[in-house]
Order: sequence, then structure tokens, then C-alpha cells
Amino acid sequence: MVVLLASLLSTVFYIGNQWISVGVTDKTEVVRAGSIVYLKDSYSGVQLAGQGQISGMNTGSWIPAAGSVSLLNDTTLSFHTDHFTNGSASMPVDLTVTYTVVGRGLEIAYRIEYLQDVEFWDPLDIDFHLAGWDNIEISNQTVVDETFSLDGSSGYQRFSGDQLFRLTGGENPEALFVLPNTAKGIAVVLDDGNPYLSIRVFDTENPRENAQGPVLHSVVGAGEVDEYFIRFSMDEFFAPVFISGHPQGAERSSAWILDELSFVHPSQGDLWGFSVDSLGDEAVSAGLIRLLEEHPTMTMNWLLLPDGILEGNKDSIWFEPGYEDSWSHWHGTWRFSTEAPPEYLQWLRNIQNNVYPWADRVRMGNHGYHHTPNADSIASGMHEFITYEPVEHQERFRMIFQDINACGLDTSMVRVLRYPGHRTSLSGLQAIIDHGFTFYCDGWRIPDWYAGKPFRNQWITRYQTPNGRLWGSNSVWWGDYQMMYPTCWLAEVMDKGKFGLLGCHPISMLGAVGGSMTPEAYIRIDSILTSLENDYDNFIWLFPSEYGDFLENCFNIRVDQLRGSGSDLELCMTGSIPEGLTVCAVLDTLDQVQTVKLDGASVGWELRSGGRLFAVLPEATYGEHTVSIQINPLGTADEAGGTSGTVSVRVQSPSSGKSFSVMVDGVGGGDLFMLQVHDITGRVIDSRQLVYTGSVYSIDMQNPLPSGVYLVSVSSGAAAGSGRTVVVSR
Repeated sequence: MVVLLASLLSTVFYIGNQWISVGVTDKTEVVRAGSIVYLKDSYSGVQLAGQGQISGMNTGSWIPAAGSVSLLNDTTLSFHTDHFTNGSASMPVDLTVTYTVVGRGLEIAYRIEYLQDVEFWDPLDIDFHLAGWDNIEISNQTVVDETFSLDGSSGYQRFSGDQLFRLTGGENPEALFVLPNTAKGIAVVLDDGNPYLSIRVFDTENPRENAQGPVLHSVVGAGEVDEYFIRFSMDEFFAPVFISGHPQGAERSSAWILDELSFVHPSQGDLWGFSVDSLGDEAVSAGLIRLLEEHPTMTMNWLLLPDGILEGNKDSIWFEPGYEDSWSHWHGTWRFSTEAPPEYLQWLRNIQNNVYPWADRVRMGNHGYHHTPNADSIASGMHEFITYEPVEHQERFRMIFQDINACGLDTSMVRVLRYPGHRTSLSGLQAIIDHGFTFYCDGWRIPDWYAGKPFRNQWITRYQTPNGRLWGSNSVWWGDYQMMYPTCWLAEVMDKGKFGLLGCHPISMLGAVGGSMTPEAYIRIDSILTSLENDYDNFIWLFPSEYGDFLENCFNIRVDQLRGSGSDLELCMTGSIPEGLTVCAVLDTLDQVQTVKLDGASVGWELRSGGRLFAVLPEATYGEHTVSIQINPLGTADEAGGTSGTVSVRVQSPSSGKSFSVMVDGVGGGDLFMLQVHDITGRVIDSRQLVYTGSVYSIDMQNPLPSGVYLVSVSSGAAAGSGRTVVVSR
């Protein structure tokens, strides 16, 4: 039943079913407009809301303005406001939040439309108060990423590449947040005595290390729309279904960004030398080709930048005729277009055009400009992107692409960048977005600490301007032989089921500073690559741009519905399905998978350890799509259900709901035992005491059970066991 509760200041609108009741406010009082003020779990009797924000949005001091609530039916309502407010001004952001009660949980859909260009100087977050729970477990398609107590000791932690946030302990019933779209799953957990889970729609970050200027942030163009979906469930048998953090059924992935072309400096060998195969005279390119040959699935991105290849006076713009007023040519790809011999430029074009057997696994990226004496740099003599100079940085990239074109290379294929020193100002960030880059290395975060420990994880970022969107991920390991960074850093990220970006200076990685490769250096890097490929299940290599495209493709998919209870699981989406998109489900280890289908057509699937289902989808054009997974949840007539102690319980499944057979084994002859039937919420709907005879028991229900999943529990003294049945009403 829909109920309205009016007050002088706001109206609370209620929806619900037999398991939970939800109240949403249309105005800001204690909580923000459009958020949940009442969330009652009927089974436990706990009211979860009232102490903080639940589904409350904000960006800095801006929050949703008072709006209207539409009651669509007994279980669905929608809140709408046409702007955000800070109390004195308006931000042109139109917000619609739709709440749907499903079983013992909620589906929450957010539609955010930017009516004008909007600049987000602070993160745009969706906040959920976690008071009432003691612990949180964060996991993905592969493993548990982190588990910690919500006791105020962990502080700020940011997570990406995870989809499941499970809450346990305390006064509240166990609950699960599912962020089913991996590209929309950046989240922050703040454990400071007043714990929150925040889903981050837009990020901000201070420029790293010695980079200066305003915070890195997004400017969203007028007319853009973002759509987010969150599933919340307190059902103990809920099976989450979600998009994997990797394509092609992988559970972890990695990519190379190699600094930089040309591979050598004048004092290190033949500056414009190159090899076309692994036996060539130029050691660095020959060594890289050998690695590609010996690791036939590996890919590499080679960054275009002649770093330090010319004498010092050529690094000054004042000595370059025709470029006196240009900021762009202290150190850029201009060194290729004006200095490289024709055969070297042809070699680059041959790589781009896949002329060599290995060339289809190499793509060109860019390093911008690097280590340049610059009189107007206020920070140091090494001007990279550390200062905030919008006009200069836009001009430099305009000229860089002009130079790439002059080399005869396709500028549309150069979409990946690593900033020199792994850092940038806001103007450097915005310049590469405006010039069509789609992926970048967003930092060397090994020195960072969170929750009292070093950061050894993935850090996905997304920034945009009205001219484009950029994805980033951090370097997790550096391969230079002389530096010998611990390989355990890389191993930790792989163990967590994440994407790991790798980097190196190729001449240093191969120990080729003297013009010939060091055998020990080659053996070391070869063994590390072999370990990645052989020691980690379901590992794949990607181009950095491929990973960026994967995130972008996921981001453009809208999740509409997630059904995770009973025998028919579903993930409903709207958008284009890229080939290789992988959908996962976390099942009980005793569940039996019957079929997996995309829009009614069967697709292949694999059940891996821990009840983890992986289904790789075929490509599908834009539209509404449904991934349906049919299972037999825990129990058939001839297989044991879940057991505990010494009692084994076998339950007929499926059953009619009028009667079903139960076989009990492990109770002493003549002993009394208690048999109870529970619905999916755990509520006892039938209870009877029986004498153990060692035979099959026929359970006749006084009131036939409706279709659904039911648990049958048996207890005798300290021994207990259970099994499940799927009821199909006739």
C-alpha cells in the first residue's frame, strides 16, 4: 500500500512489500532531498535509516533542490528535481532517482542530466550511511579485495575494479550493495567513526607531487546524461549478477606502456638504429621483438618521444627558425619529423601498418614533451606538465599532432599517453582530452598510503570535458633492470583480480645502455612475463587503449534491472554489447546452472571455483538486452543440499508446493528432530517435530506454497542441516 506522511516542511512517500518498507523525502531536512528517510526490514524488525544519508547526493556544498515524488505503484516511486542548490544559487543538474522494492531489497536508478556545461570542483557522490554494521567486505569477480572493521580506524579508502560491498555484524541484518557496471563502480569507504559508502560519479584530485594549479576535475558538456544503478539486498540467498572487470572471461589483465621512442640516446648507441626482427643489430628494438615472439599474446604500447637526443642548445625555441613564438617544440615528436632519417620514419609507418609479423601487437602512444629547460617554469628546470598553463598545453598538443602527421603516421591511432614523471596539472589533463586521447597513466601511486598501509591496488579514473572523456589507471610496476622494483607489487594487484599497467624505459629494462642487451636483464623480464601468463588463472594481455575502450563501452551501458533470487536470475541492460563483454554471477557452490542466455539465445558459460559463473557475450547492437541465468538452487532429489554438523538433508526439487519429499540422514534412531520450512527471507512458515525412522519423509503443506525458493532445516540436539527446494506452483 502507498502511504503519504505530511509535515509542515516535507512529505515522506512510502512504498513497500511484505519484506521491507521504504520512505523517501521530497525536500531537504535532516537528509537530502530525494534520499531515503525510512528503511524498515520486516524480518529483523530493524529500521536502517534515520542516522545519516541513504542515497543522498552532493558535490561540495551543492545538494539536490526540493523536488517532486511520483508514486508509480505500490513498490516503485520516482523523485525528480531540475537543479542542485547550495542555498543561494542553482547548479543546472537535473536529477531523477527511481526506487523499486524487490524482495528484501531495493533497485535504485539515477538519471543525471547536465542542462548546461557544469564544472565539478568537488566529487559528485551518492552517499550511504553504514552505521549499524560492524564490518565491510569488498570483492569482485575474482576474489575478496579488502575486509576491515568499521570501527573508525581505517579512515579514507578508495576502491575501483570491485562490484560487491558486503556489510556484516552489528545491529543491522547482513546486506549487500552491488555496483553491477564495473565502469560505474568507483567507490569510497570513509571509516572515521561515522562510516559511509560513497559511489563516486565524478572524481577530483589535487595535482600530484610537484605539479601545480587547480584540482584535477571534470567539465561536463550541456546535454550529457549519466545513468547509474545500485542494487541493495538483505536476502541471504541473493545471487549477485554483474559485469566483470575484464573482457573475454578474464579475471585479471595487464598492459605495457614503454617509454620511449627513440629507444636510445646519443651516448648509448645508434640513435636512429632499428631492427625488424629479433636478430637485428639494434639491441633494444630486437629485444622487444624477441619478447613479443616468445610471448605471442602480449601487446605493447611504444611512446613517441625523442628524450634528450639532441645537444642542449637545440632545446631552446629561440634557435628554431619559424618557431620563435611557439611553445611546442622544445621537446616533442618534432624531433622525428625533422631529424629522423627517411628509413626510420618508414620503420614507424611499417609498424603502424602491420608490415612485420609482430607489428599488430605494437601501437604508438605519446609522451608529450619531457625534461626541457624552460625559463618560465616556476617549479624547476625540468618543465613537463607540472604548471597550469592552458594556452601553452593546448598549443603543444596541437603541434605534437601536426608533427605526428608530418611523420606520415595516423594521428587517430595515437590515443594513449603517459605524462613525464607520471603527473600533470589540470591544463595538461584537459589538453589531452581535447585532443582525442582516451587512456592515460594516472600516476605512480606506490608511495601512497591508506588505512595505515601502502597502496597496492588499481586506481581507475575518469575525467571529461565537453570535447571528450578520458580513462586512466595507475602504473603498478616498473620494469627497469637497474631499479629492481619488487615484483610482489605487481603480484598483489594480480592477486586482487585487477588490471595492472606496466611501464619501463626499454633500454634500461633490457640493460642495453651500452648498445648491447644484458642477458640477465632479458631473462629477468622474460621470467616475469612468463609468470603472469602461467601462474595466474584467466589472465590476458591488453593494449592500454583496449582497456580504455572496454571501460568506455561499459560506461555507455545502462543497467535497468538485477534479479538475484530464486531459480531465474537476470541482468537487464540498455546499450550496445561489445564482443567479449563478460557477465558474472556469484552462486552458492551447490547451485546447479541450467542455462545462460542473452536475449533468449544460449551463450557459453563456465562455472569456476567458489560458485563463480562467467559468461562471455557476443556482440549485440544498441537496444534492450537481458542476460538470463537459470539455476537449480541448492538441491535435487538425488543430491545433498547444504549440510551442517552431522545431519544430511536431501530435498525434492523442484516440487509442487503442496508436498515434497525430504530425506534425513544422521539423526539417531528413534530420536526426535525438528523440521522447519523457511521462505526466502528466513521466516518460518511451517514447523513440525518428527521421530527419526531413517526413511524418506513426505511433507504435506496445509497451505500450498507459492512459487519460489524455500529452505528446509533439520535440527536434533546440536546437530543440524539444511537443503533447498524450488517450488513451481501447478
